Amino acid sequence: MIEESGRVQISICRGGTISEFTEFLNDFEGAYNALRNLPKLDDMRGLHSNPLYAYSGGLNWLVANAPGPERSAIIPEYRLEITRVRITSPGFMEFMASWSPLEQLREYLKDRHQRRMDVEWREAGEKRKLELENELLSAQVETARFGVLRDYKQVLNELEIPPERQRELLWRRVGVPLSRVGRHQDIGLIAGRFEGEQTDVPPSLYR
Repeated sequence: MIEESGRVQISICRGGTISEFTEFLNDFEGAYNALRNLPKLDDMRGLHSNPLYAYSGGLNWLVANAPGPERSAIIPEYRLEITRVRITSPGFMEFMASWSPLEQLREYLKDRHQRRMDVEWREAGEKRKLELENELLSAQVETARFGVLRDYKQVLNELEIPPERQRELLWRRVGVPLSRVGRHQDIGLIAGRFEGEQTDVPPSLYR
């Protein structure tokens, strides 16, 4: 089955050092990979034959310890690619990859930008800001607007994982990498304006 692909433009608000842009690109790719590699229910059900299954608490263990956001776990045609860059004020970077995780990443940053306008966010300390980011992630999961988080929520529900444990797993797998991307909003490198669209062309064929 061929996945839907898409492209997203991230607004770049200012110039920066090479290390700033390198860190942003690494964080953005890490968040995309984390979303793209979330365990799916069919995959989890197919792992009953794993030798560790009988000794490790079954599917609950497999969900908690499924392969993480390594780039090598994603087949080449659906790895994140930079397709266009415009260096102006403001400029943008355009990325292309699997649409569902890319859309989720875009919407997370849009929602986070709106939350940053709140007085509570502006006045919060570091720990409280992380709590607010976790609340934002949980809200996106509960509304089930996008495929990758909706599917992962289904995995956790069908395995009857308690709500608090679900929050812990979500934060570990996607909350941490998403919050790292969000820090680039906080230092004014990227904005809250994003454009995106689906395309039938796999990322590796878009030139």
